[in-house]
Amino acid sequence: MATLVKPVAWIERPVFAEVVGFLFGFVIAAVMVIIVHTVVREHTFIWPEVFLPAVLTGMLASFAVFLSRRSLTKNSARAHDLFVSAFRMSPALSAITDLETSEHLDVNDTWVNTLGITREDVIGKTAMELGLWVDLEARTRLMQTLRENGSVRGFEAQLTGRDGTVHDILMDCDIIHSDENRQQVMWSGRDVTQHKQNTRSLKLFHGVMAESKDAIFISNAEDGTFVEVNDQACRSLGYNREELIGMRIMDIDPQIDGPESWKKHVENLKKNGGMILRSTHRRKDGQLFPVEVGIRLVTFKDRTYNVGVARDISETLRGEADLKRAKDSAEYANHLKTQFLANMSHELRTPLNAIIGFADILKGEMFGPLGNDRYKEYANDISDSGGHLLNVITDILDVSRIETGTLDFKEEDVNLERTIISCLRLMQRRADDAEVKLLTEVPETLPLLWADQLRIKQVIINLLGNAIKFTPAGGAVIVDAGTEENGVLWLSIVDTGIGMLPEDIPKALEPFGQVGDLMTHPHEGSGLGLYIVKSLVESHEGSVEIESTPKKGTTVIVRFPKARVRRL
Repeated sequence: MATLVKPVAWIERPVFAEVVGFLFGFVIAAVMVIIVHTVVREHTFIWPEVFLPAVLTGMLASFAVFLSRRSLTKNSARAHDLFVSAFRMSPALSAITDLETSEHLDVNDTWVNTLGITREDVIGKTAMELGLWVDLEARTRLMQTLRENGSVRGFEAQLTGRDGTVHDILMDCDIIHSDENRQQVMWSGRDVTQHKQNTRSLKLFHGVMAESKDAIFISNAEDGTFVEVNDQACRSLGYNREELIGMRIMDIDPQIDGPESWKKHVENLKKNGGMILRSTHRRKDGQLFPVEVGIRLVTFKDRTYNVGVARDISETLRGEADLKRAKDSAEYANHLKTQFLANMSHELRTPLNAIIGFADILKGEMFGPLGNDRYKEYANDISDSGGHLLNVITDILDVSRIETGTLDFKEEDVNLERTIISCLRLMQRRADDAEVKLLTEVPETLPLLWADQLRIKQVIINLLGNAIKFTPAGGAVIVDAGTEENGVLWLSIVDTGIGMLPEDIPKALEPFGQVGDLMTHPHEGSGLGLYIVKSLVESHEGSVEIESTPKKGTTVIVRFPKARVRRL
C-alpha cells in the first residue's frame, strides 16, 4: 500500500546498495587488520602474514553486517504487513489523509461500508469535495486543535454517507510522518449513531416513566418479577422502588394467584398481542383498589418482558355507578310517563268518541231540525275539535307504544302506488279547504313493498298533512315514488310551503318537536307527526331524509331497503 507509512528508509535499499555495503565493509575490515598487525610487529609489514587474515576478517565482518541488515529489513516488512492488515480489518472507520492538501490517501473497509463510498471514489479527494462533513466549522476547529497538539481524542462529528444518511462519529486523529518526510493524518472513528439514538430513546423512556400519571410496571415474562417501575407505581401501591423491584405481579394482583395463572396470562398475551382489562391491585397496607391495565409483551435483547400500564379507576367506577343510577331513574320516569300517557289516552278516547258521535248526530239533524242554524254551527265546531283532539290522543298512544316496543305490525305485500292514491283521496278535502294542489307522479310499475299497510298509510297521511298544513294557499304538494339502481324503493313528498332552517330539522324529528315560537305559531299540531313517521319507517329498516329551505319549501324522502322490495 504505497500511501501508508513505510518502514525506515535505509532498511529498504535495493540489492545494489547491499553489494556496495558488503565491499565497503570488507575494505574497512582489511585495512584495520593491516594497521593493527603493522603496529604490533613494530611497523614491519609481512604480506603473507597480514593479507590473508585481513581478507578473512573483512569478509566475516561484512557478512555479519549484511546478515544483520537483511534481518532488520524482513522484520520491518513484517511489521509493515501487520500494520496494513490491521488498518484494513479494523472495526473502526480508518482513513489516512495528507495534512497539507487534505486529500485522502487511503480508507479501510469499515469506512467504505459505513459511508457507502468506494475506495476508488475517495482516493485523491478531500472531505470538502466528497461533502462528508455536516458542520464545516466543526472540522475547522478539529484541524486547528490537531495542528496545535499533534493529536485529538474523542471528537464528535457528523459525516454524511452517499445515500444522505447522517452518521454520528466519535473520532481520534494523529499527525504521522511518511518516508518522504510528509505529514499525514491518521483518522480512526467509531459510528455511534445507533448508540446516540438508543441514548435519546432511553432518556425519553425514563422521561415518560417519570412524568406518567399512570403506574408503569415492567416485569420478566418468565416469572413476573418486576425489573423496572415508575414513581407513580410506587405511589399507588405504597412501596418504594427498592421494595417493588424483585417482587412479582402476583404479589400485587390477587387475580394472578400463582405460576400456573401467570403462565396462562402470558400465553393469552402471546395469542392476542396485547390486552386491556380491568383488575384489582393490592396496596402495601392490604387495601384493594380497581385498576384498568393495558398489557403487552416486549422482546429486548432476546428476553421477553411484560409491560403493564395501570390506572386507578375508583373514581371512574363511582361515576359509572352514578350514571347508571341516573339512567335507570330516567328510564323508569320515562316508562311511568309513557304508561301514564297510554292510560290517559285510553281513558280520554271513550268519552271523546261519544262527544264526537253526538256532535255528528246534531250536525246531521238525524232526529229532526235543530231549529236554529247556530246550533248546527256549534255542532260542526264540536265535531272538528273532537276529531283534532282524537288525532292528538291517537298520536300520543302511538308514541307510547313505540317507546315501549308494543306497537304491533302486520306485514304483507303492499302496492305502494294504490296506497298513495288512497291517501291522496283521503287528504283531498283538506287540501281543497287550504287551497293547495295535490299532484302525483307515481308510476304504475312500482314493485310491491313488504310492510304493514296501515303503518305505511299512516306515514303518507302524516307527511301529506304536514305538507298541506305548512303550504300557503295557491301552493302545491307533489307526491312521487320510484326505485334506485341499488334496488332501494323511495317515496318523496315535496311542498312549496314555508320551509325551515337546516339546523331546525333535527328538532322537528324529536317527540313534541315544533319549529318556531309556540306563542305565535299559527298552525295546530302536537309535534309528534314527523317523530312517528321516522319511528315507523325505521321499524321497516328504512330511513327518512329531509331537505328544507325557508320560504321555498320542504322535501321529505323515505327509503325502504332492497330486502323489502318485491318485484311484480
